[in-house]
Amino acid sequence: MQIAILEKNPDGTSPPIVAATVVGDTYQDLVEAMRRHSPFLDAGTTVEYIAKVMGNIGMQLEPKGDAESDCKAFVRKLTSHGLVCFVMGCESQVPPQLWEAILLVRDCGETNMFDVPQVSRLMTEKGYTQESEWITTNAAKYTAMILGAGRPLGGKACVGK
Repeated sequence: MQIAILEKNPDGTSPPIVAATVVGDTYQDLVEAMRRHSPFLDAGTTVEYIAKVMGNIGMQLEPKGDAESDCKAFVRKLTSHGLVCFVMGCESQVPPQLWEAILLVRDCGETNMFDVPQVSRLMTEKGYTQESEWITTNAAKYTAMILGAGRPLGGKACVGK
């Protein structure tokens, strides 16, 4: 798996800039690689590092006790808030009903489609759990997809219209 650590542009505009990319075979490997790019190297254990980072960005994450599960929850939380994004890896496999879930949420009119946490929540409520997890861990790809003028995955642009 590979993730990009994002930070806001100095002028405060979007899109964010990539501060670093890290690679790991497991979520724990990713978090350890993130630590090497972090000012919080002295945070102690992995759980203490996660707590320190989450506290500095005004969020909390309850440890589950299993390092890999804690790291997975941490990376997903950062992804859902646009602080990191997956560049490649198993998370990039698109669930078969993703487009159906996106259209269902769009057509219900309950949220702005760029509000990834809200879209994810609505997908889960409507029974699209796998699709919800995918957009949470692939927020940048999801955004690019919906910016593609509503074309289904792999669709081609209509040039003559």
